Amino acid sequence: MNQILHYHRRKFLKLCLLVSASTALGACRLAQTTTPKTILILGAGIAGLAAGHELTARGHTVILIEGRNRIGGRIHTHHDLGVPVDMGASWIHGVRGNPITDLRDEFDIETRPTDYDDVILFSAAGEQLTERQIGEYEAAFNDLLAEIEAIAAETEQDISVATAIEQVLSGESLDAEEQRILDYLLFAAIESDYAARVSDLSIFAFEDRGFPGNDHLFPGGYSQIVDRLAEGLDIRLSQVVHQVKYAADGITVFTEGETYQGDFVIVTLPLGVLKSGKVTFSPSLPASKQAAIQRLEMGLLDKTVLKFPRAFWPEQTEFFGFMSNPIGENSLFMNLLPVVGEPILLGFSAADAARQMEQRSDEEIVAHALEVLRGAFGVNIPEPVGMVQSRWAADPFTLGSYSYTPVGARRADRVILGESVAKKLFFAGEATHPDYPATVHGAYLSGIRAAREVTELVS
Repeated sequence: MNQILHYHRRKFLKLCLLVSASTALGACRLAQTTTPKTILILGAGIAGLAAGHELTARGHTVILIEGRNRIGGRIHTHHDLGVPVDMGASWIHGVRGNPITDLRDEFDIETRPTDYDDVILFSAAGEQLTERQIGEYEAAFNDLLAEIEAIAAETEQDISVATAIEQVLSGESLDAEEQRILDYLLFAAIESDYAARVSDLSIFAFEDRGFPGNDHLFPGGYSQIVDRLAEGLDIRLSQVVHQVKYAADGITVFTEGETYQGDFVIVTLPLGVLKSGKVTFSPSLPASKQAAIQRLEMGLLDKTVLKFPRAFWPEQTEFFGFMSNPIGENSLFMNLLPVVGEPILLGFSAADAARQMEQRSDEEIVAHALEVLRGAFGVNIPEPVGMVQSRWAADPFTLGSYSYTPVGARRADRVILGESVAKKLFFAGEATHPDYPATVHGAYLSGIRAAREVTELVS
């Protein structure tokens, strides 16, 4: 079953390899600087860690300033259920040519491929769809995706994905069941990938690129990567930045309790934080960069993790999709039993449905999830013995999951966001990568890019 239910990055696009293996940490020896500088890095997510690792290896003094009491940012492996569960980033998206694959191999970390075709779909009435039904839906949906891709490739008009769908389906009348099926497939194939509603997502978001190969999970957690990257770095935790001053003679960063000074600063703050204005810059950022920040948007993908006393689902099936209302809230569950060896289901919620869900208590979220599961697996399924819920929109250090391109924004805005300012401020993070936004590899590569921009300037 191709293209129906998966989180494979940029499924609709031609794949492009723009990065060589030299981005891997062990691929080459970094030349030592003869003019060491003090470089401040705001944020100890993977972009900041990548930049810090490279600059430290070149002989600079590097201080990473992190607001949380942990490293990793949106890479966060949770252990409260007795096994590692990633509440943020989960996959290497396309293992062939991906720099995260290089890190995996260098650090000798286990990964496991994901089979997105291994899925059971349930109707709104809780009935399991037949292979014939799935095939019919697949064919129709793939035709729709192909036409959307064609519009994206040919149009110069900035329209939403929803508008493109309306153009494709013009003259067709969908009944209630057909509309529900379409809404579910749009959630599973697009909205959960881009963390945005199709009515908000620009058709030009499909300009993003990806790497070929399977997607891989980390059974031991994605945090293994950031933990290794962080080794030997000077990281100051629980330092919430509120102001950055820059001038020709240097940088001053003010946190709630400390003041840091350096020659340069690399800002890896998430787009959501930049949009919020919680961190001010003096002088103000250029108008073009401020405009780019405001045009781009922060998406939301949340996870509901439920641990049960026993598995009541097919134990080797990887995914379960549900067309019950509201679509978008835990409409897709992943079976973690084959991954971590415990009876755990991980539900995905995206965009507005996730924002509404974040306002509810854990108990209310569990109750709805059980209602969805009982509609398919029967009323006698057990209560969960443990639960973990992400709330990335409410997280003050992210204010969302990852960036997306809404109507009104373009790829060029990411380029502008990543440009340096006054040869003192440098910017990194997934939102700054024009080709690989919303991915770990995009964030990692942006950190390497920012570090090399500083290195060039110093040289």
